[in-house]
Amino acid sequence: MAAVALFTRGDLAKAFSLILPEDRARALANEWFETYVSPEELDSNGYYLYEDLYYDGSETRGGRPAIAFTSEQRAGAPDGQAYRYMPDDELRLLLMGFGDFQLNLLSLVSPDLEMRIAQLRGDTAELVARRRTQTQQIVAAFRRR
Repeated sequence: MAAVALFTRGDLAKAFSLILPEDRARALANEWFETYVSPEELDSNGYYLYEDLYYDGSETRGGRPAIAFTSEQRAGAPDGQAYRYMPDDELRLLLMGFGDFQLNLLSLVSPDLEMRIAQLRGDTAELVARRRTQTQQIVAAFRRR
C-alpha cells in the first residue's frame, strides 16, 4: 500500500483534546509525533504518511507503535462508561499507542479526516456511523471524569 497523508500533529492534538485539557492534549500529541514519526514520514504539509493499517502482531514496527485494533468490549458498556474511570496513567498509555482508539478520535476531528480513515479501513457508511456514535459516547464519558 502506498503511503497516505493521514493526519497532522494539530489533528492529533485536536483529537486528544476531545478527552484531555487542551494543553495536555497538545503536549501528548507532540510527544507522540516526536516518539514515533521520523522526518521522512511527514509530507511537505506536515501530514503523517501512513503506510498500512493492518496489525502484524509485533509490538513495534521500526520504532513506531504497531497498529492495534481494540475490542469494542474495552468500553465495558455500550455507552463507554468504563472509560470514565480510567486512571490517568492508563489513559496516557492508551493515547500513546496507535490503533482503533486513536483513529476513532481522529475521525471526530473533521469530516475529511473521517472519510480518509474510513477509506483506508474500507469501512461501510453504516460502520462509520456506528464507530462515530460509539466514539462520541466514549468522549462524553471521559468528559464526565
